[in-house]
Amino acid sequence: MPVYNGALHLRPAIDSVLAQTYSQFELLLIDDGSTDDTLAITRSYQDPRIRIIETGDHSGITHALNTGLRHTSGAYIARMDADDVCSAVRLERQIAFMESHRDILLCGTNMQLLNSTRRVTLPTEHEDIRAHLLFSNCISHPTVMIRGHDFSFPAAYPNAEDYALWATMVETGKFHNLPEPLYSWRIHDAQVSTVKYDIGRASGKAIHRMLLTRFGVSFSEDELSLHTSFQQHIGTSALDAWLDKLLAHNLANPYYAHAALSEVTDNIRNGRYVLL
Repeated sequence: MPVYNGALHLRPAIDSVLAQTYSQFELLLIDDGSTDDTLAITRSYQDPRIRIIETGDHSGITHALNTGLRHTSGAYIARMDADDVCSAVRLERQIAFMESHRDILLCGTNMQLLNSTRRVTLPTEHEDIRAHLLFSNCISHPTVMIRGHDFSFPAAYPNAEDYALWATMVETGKFHNLPEPLYSWRIHDAQVSTVKYDIGRASGKAIHRMLLTRFGVSFSEDELSLHTSFQQHIGTSALDAWLDKLLAHNLANPYYAHAALSEVTDNIRNGRYVLL
């Protein structure tokens, strides 16, 4: 759990981890140079499962995440944000699934908004997730559990380091999202995705360039921009033509499960595609 000046919401986040029905874990709290009461809050806990790691000067979430990874030793790595709350059975359900599905590399979960009945429903099966990732991130970063710890978050994609990692990792092992909303997501103006929206958008475009290049489809800069901002072009002939081009290329050069890619493009055309 990386945290920077997160005193306002930190205690409920920590408490939700300590209340897990699965108790054999270590909670790494990575303080990224906080100047508020964050460290005082973390140090107030006496639970031996908590380990506090200080990065020193504030260096950003990617560095904080990778600092935490260097201190891990468990069979599984689970993520958690310092302003959210997870279900008491979250770790138990994810570990049970990973133990019974040894081919799964990464397991996320569905979410609901904190203090709300609104849910975020994500694709559950690997091929559907893989096809969705061509267009946007469909793995909620703070919900993930990953088998092993031989990976790091790429610094070249600020505010989209998770999407960049999933885009690469999905080619090396199977992904799954549990359909249960085992994580409650807090929306507020100070969260990183809001504060650094433009940075994340530029990184997203770079990730799309990488994905389309790997897919092997030819594209112009205009088509790349269209792909990155597809939500703004729903119902236009330009977007329909681009989606048709992707489907035709996949039929001629099978890369994605075609039924999965067809479903994603159909949902985009009809405005049913879910963006995190």
